[in-house]
Amino acid sequence: MDVEVERDLRASDLVGRVEAAQRAGSTAGTIDAWRRRHADFPVPLVDLAAGPVWDWRTLSRWLAKPRPPGRPRGKRRSTGDPQAGR
Repeated sequence: MDVEVERDLRASDLVGRVEAAQRAGSTAGTIDAWRRRHADFPVPLVDLAAGPVWDWRTLSRWLAKPRPPGRPRGKRRSTGDPQAGR
C-alpha cells in the first residue's frame, strides 16, 4: 500500500461505501459514481473483499472542496446509441 496512514487513525475514522454515504448525506451508488467520475476522488486505504475502506477525514476534506454542479467536463453518459451526441 503506497498510502501513508496517519498515526492517530481511529476505528471511527474508517468508513466503507455505506458509512461514507451516510456521513455525506448521500447513497452508496453516489459514492461509486464519484469514484468513477472524479479523478481526484480519494484512493481507499485498502480494498477488501467487502469493499473499499477510506479514512473519513480524507473523504470529508474532498467533499468540502467546491465543485461545479453536474458531471465533470468530458464525461458523457452512455445511452447505448453509437450515434448519440453527434
